[in-house]
Amino acid sequence: MGRVTQVIYLVILPEMFTTGFTMNAQKVAAKKEDKTLSWMKKMSNDYNQRYFENRSKKKNALAISSNQSKPINSYKQVIENYNKSLNNDNLKKCPEYWGAYSFTPYYFEFWEGHESRLNKREIFEEIDGCWRHSFVQP
Repeated sequence: MGRVTQVIYLVILPEMFTTGFTMNAQKVAAKKEDKTLSWMKKMSNDYNQRYFENRSKKKNALAISSNQSKPINSYKQVIENYNKSLNNDNLKKCPEYWGAYSFTPYYFEFWEGHESRLNKREIFEEIDGCWRHSFVQP
């Protein structure tokens, strides 16, 4: 394995501290009332429809034609599904499975790694309506 020489950006998700990474997300998923999920809300169908109507036809054709992340026989089939959607589907109608979420952040950590492992970890956290800035030890 070669040495990494370019700048690397790392996003640390707070919920990962308690659950860790797993291929079995269902098993360790947070409950709806947990802090990590209570700040995220699904937008209304009306909002999603208005937003979808203002997107490009090509983006909407892809959203309609793709069963995202599901297996498919070939890339050729992806293109065929996309073209079929682009030419035949109502590209202004938002699919029921498509939608947006809004979230209110309450915690950010910016991590700056150093070769010496004296890593800089800067925290911004909302507590009682005020944002607090601090550092944590590496």
